[in-house]
Amino acid sequence: MKSNELRIGNFVLYNTYHDYIGAKNIKDKVINIESISNNGVNLEISNYSHCPENYWIPFENITPVTLTEEWLIKLGFELWTTLKTYSIYTIELDNRYTLTLYVYSNKTNIYLFENFGCEDDDADSIKLGEYENYYVHQLQNIYFSLNNKELVLV
Repeated sequence: MKSNELRIGNFVLYNTYHDYIGAKNIKDKVINIESISNNGVNLEISNYSHCPENYWIPFENITPVTLTEEWLIKLGFELWTTLKTYSIYTIELDNRYTLTLYVYSNKTNIYLFENFGCEDDDADSIKLGEYENYYVHQLQNIYFSLNNKELVLV
């Protein structure tokens, strides 16, 4: 992972066993980023280890969290419908816009819809992207850039 794709508060997987920092029980756990530098990240691991607060974890020791249905629900998205080839998840940004994800088996399409009511087939939308592999931190970043609020666990 690279520093330019991360923000404080992003969820990542710590993927390395480092017994010498007392973090042996956090391998493969999803953890928040507390701070970011050019050399790595400081993770919120106080609940998991005796790691010093200023210990920087290199970017190669963290990996992104794959976005799954379980994660969408944890982050406050609602399953709007499931069709034969995809499912639609939504979260309202404010009274005017809804962030909508079309989740296929091999890709995720992300749209921003202007709210005119659910029955309006002519709702204005903007396709924000199509991704073969999509990750929780990317969704957190898009949500923040559109809403100026953090996407938090519910």
